[in-house]
Amino acid sequence: MEDQSRYNRDSLMAELRMVGVKEFKGKSCRCPFHDDHAASGWIHEGKDNVWRFTCQAAGCGFSGDLYDVRAKGAGLTVGEVLKAAHKGSQRPSVANLPPTSTPPYRPVSDKRIWKSVEEIVSCTPMKHQDTYRYTNPVTNCDDLVVLRFLDENGKKTFRQVHPVSGGWVMESPEKPWPIYNRAGILKSDVVLVVEGEKCAKACIGVGVCATTSPCGAGKAELADWSPMAGKKAVYLWPDNDEGGKNHMRDVEKILLAMGLSVYVVNPDNVDLDMKLGPKDDVADYLDSLTGCDAELKAQAIWDVLAEAKPVRGPAGPAEEVRQRMADTASGKWRAVDWPWSGLSNLTKALLPGTVTLLCGDPGTSKSFFLLQAAAYWYLQKIPSALFELEEDRTYHLYRALAQITGNSKLLDDSWVRGNQSAAELLFEQHKDFLDGFGKCIWSAPDKQMSLEEMQDWVTERAKAGCRIVAVDPVTAAVSNDKPWSADKRFVLGCKTIAREYQMSVVLVTHPKKGLKAIGMDGISGGAGYAQFSQSILWLEYHKQIKKVKVSTSGGTIEEDANRTLHILKARNGCGHGLSLAYMFDGKSTTFIEKGAIQHE
Repeated sequence: MEDQSRYNRDSLMAELRMVGVKEFKGKSCRCPFHDDHAASGWIHEGKDNVWRFTCQAAGCGFSGDLYDVRAKGAGLTVGEVLKAAHKGSQRPSVANLPPTSTPPYRPVSDKRIWKSVEEIVSCTPMKHQDTYRYTNPVTNCDDLVVLRFLDENGKKTFRQVHPVSGGWVMESPEKPWPIYNRAGILKSDVVLVVEGEKCAKACIGVGVCATTSPCGAGKAELADWSPMAGKKAVYLWPDNDEGGKNHMRDVEKILLAMGLSVYVVNPDNVDLDMKLGPKDDVADYLDSLTGCDAELKAQAIWDVLAEAKPVRGPAGPAEEVRQRMADTASGKWRAVDWPWSGLSNLTKALLPGTVTLLCGDPGTSKSFFLLQAAAYWYLQKIPSALFELEEDRTYHLYRALAQITGNSKLLDDSWVRGNQSAAELLFEQHKDFLDGFGKCIWSAPDKQMSLEEMQDWVTERAKAGCRIVAVDPVTAAVSNDKPWSADKRFVLGCKTIAREYQMSVVLVTHPKKGLKAIGMDGISGGAGYAQFSQSILWLEYHKQIKKVKVSTSGGTIEEDANRTLHILKARNGCGHGLSLAYMFDGKSTTFIEKGAIQHE
């Protein structure tokens, strides 16, 4: 009789708890088979109605049903597990095991060692498409092998394996990773860099020397590009999407730093008769050349490379200015807007490579101010990340829901209990927003983060492509070093990260204790924060609503304000020394900008 447990979601979840999973968030959880700092694994039902667990982390990539999970955790083969089950010696049922229970055994700490790459292929429950060997030209041995599979949904997926004593393990080798086709690179003066082993193999197959770095886009800096040294020319052919183009920009920086002559193919201009479609690559181009032999296909590639544009390296100060001017004209180098036009225009605070400080006394609603800005960036599809060091993510998402609905009553537990239907309706209307925006928020309410850990997080988010990264409040982070030295090192580190990745860092801070005067000398965290930040904003709270004269497009008018935002520093804008009037609306918990205050 067929085992029905493979078709039961709870059975799979129970099995995962047995090997170390402590918590599920919907269908997601941390993978128990590697040191997983995020929820990289998920459970899903296949077309055959079997429930499976899959880890999406590079270097792990485990995928299988409850028997695969059991075998992996026990260090056995699936055949051994099935044999034991058929003999009736499987371990007791764990269908009702609570999430907090201690597993009766721990998974083995060592990776399973396979006898050969072929054995890995034969034991992987997916359709094998190809094998790519990163062969060392000195030892003639494989340092890395990449296996290409199709999963149950027909999507491509990859597994990295590398040799160890006694066989092979299914994970990436130590960094830096080798690049593909090093033997071919040694013999050629001209090399074509593409994205992915399939593309490199297709080019090599027609006689064009090509290479790639492992693990796809965004991982260029993790590879060892030293075999490229001394080449007369290097051509970069990106995949025809933004991710592919960004990846080749990373490769470009590395190769230019090596002093190489670099040329970049524009995939939008490849073969005017055909036009590469979105996400198409060099392999797709070669496939389109039907009826052509290898020689003609090679010639077609060289024809494309002949049209590639040379990349100008750092030829001096004038060239740097020319590049900045070109980037500005194209819109590549521009300031991201705040939700408030006056603040955006007067500060240009969020230009690439900048650090902004937002200071204010407790109770001035700085967190609401930043949360409103972060939600605006999310809705504008600007990649961003917000680390909340006080209160958890749910707390801040609740506030975000109040802001987007304009209903602060959601923050009143008594109102929610008395108006459950209305509250649930507001939630359902904005559930997608909360799911999406929630992925932009990190929190650590129960852990005192160090400045060093915060800098590492800022670096990770910058590498992940975030255009804006914010920390609220940075004063909640600590350092074991001397505070003034650690603060200076932290803000300098953030400035370096912002410049390197062309993004912006926003840090929320507080005034020094006991200080009432508003000014840069009163910012908590030492002189380094004020010295190395390009923009400094100070939010002031007014107990009573003030009548202020503000400048608007229609002239000077009188407005009500209960907050003033002082622009203490605006290195990139014209607003240094000016103040903006705001009304913090308690009904919507949002800020409304009134205009620049006219001082008599």
